[in-house]
Amino acid sequence: MRSDRIKKFYARQAPLYDLTRRLFLFSRKTAVDALELNDGDRVLDIGCGTGLNFPFILQKAEAENIVGIDFSKEMLERAKRKYQVRLVEGDAADYQFGEPFDKIICSYAISLMDDWEKVIENASRSLRSGGTFVILDFSRWTRAKAAYSVCKWWLHRHGVDPERNVGPVLGRYFTDVDTRVLHSGYNSVVVAKGARK
Repeated sequence: MRSDRIKKFYARQAPLYDLTRRLFLFSRKTAVDALELNDGDRVLDIGCGTGLNFPFILQKAEAENIVGIDFSKEMLERAKRKYQVRLVEGDAADYQFGEPFDKIICSYAISLMDDWEKVIENASRSLRSGGTFVILDFSRWTRAKAAYSVCKWWLHRHGVDPERNVGPVLGRYFTDVDTRVLHSGYNSVVVAKGARK
């Protein structure tokens, strides 16, 4: 099963993740800024991994108001050593969080997930009225197409689909969806508001 293979991959990668992923999984501050965090906001980080978004979120949100979910126990163990936030080992496609969130972020995880459309649906249900959902992920390059072919091959080899078009899926669950393409299409930030309840 694909998800089992990805779990094993991240179990091996967890010790190296923070050192290596900063080199090519960037724009996290841009994505967190797009959340437009306010005092008292309750924040969910879907696919939080080792917590690379947390330093930016913690600049504007209290640790007790932050929840991270990931399906990799090994990645969460790394996050637990660094941050005093609530961490959940689980599947974001169907996990029931209870109290809703004001803001939800998902960075470089939708492109890995088997049930990514269900993750988006569950996120929309987990948001308060007026909340914001931000997705940061890979995109289709608009330049250097030969290099992109190599990059796409490498990403596919590691279980990543860099061309998932999240906009139309978000449009099923949100009234306002804005896509901001960054770095000539290397990645994009998609901001969804107005969850349809």
